[in-house]
Amino acid sequence: MRMLIAGDKDFVALHMSTLEKEYQFWMTDRVVKINNYTLNRYASLVNQPRPESYREDQELIRGLLSGARRKACLRSVCKDK
Repeated sequence: MRMLIAGDKDFVALHMSTLEKEYQFWMTDRVVKINNYTLNRYASLVNQPRPESYREDQELIRGLLSGARRKACLRSVCKDK
């Protein structure tokens, strides 16, 4: 896959269906409304480190004391499967 370069309209046109699916996911499954604003929120349903960044996630939570705080932190940094 070639790299996206600013202004690369051909790349965008080639991948438009994928971009639209991603946009619909975020607008359907990750929306939070605050006042008159619609925001997209990154969230996860799992409470364990992500396989692709296990070490970084473990380092992040190492200083947290309680299991509940550790799980809350993991939930906020883990990616949905």
